[in-house]
Amino acid sequence: MSVEPDITIRDTSLTPDEIHKIRSIAKESVKNSPTFNFDGKESSLKLISIDAVKNNIRVDLKFVSENIGYGNRSDALLLTGPVTHHVRMYLNSESFDVLSRHTDYKKSNEGLWH
Repeated sequence: MSVEPDITIRDTSLTPDEIHKIRSIAKESVKNSPTFNFDGKESSLKLISIDAVKNNIRVDLKFVSENIGYGNRSDALLLTGPVTHHVRMYLNSESFDVLSRHTDYKKSNEGLWH
């Protein structure tokens, strides 16, 4: 089973089937997000990394949207992009349920995402 060539997998205990499942769940979650759903480019959605963190799985992805902003902006004045968005999500390490998903959060000096 092939994995995207530019992905970093830091949890070597994951099987190829688990990596495939995580990749599918993560990408589907992003595709269903309001920002991606509004103007995200399907071909730009890339998985960056998978990592085990405190009994969860952290997944980082990126995608490009055609306009600046977040969510459904159909009633807003649009400023054209393209804009690259970075997504960090956490999945349950046993069920692979999405626990949280954050778009364009930055890492602070304390190591926290805000």
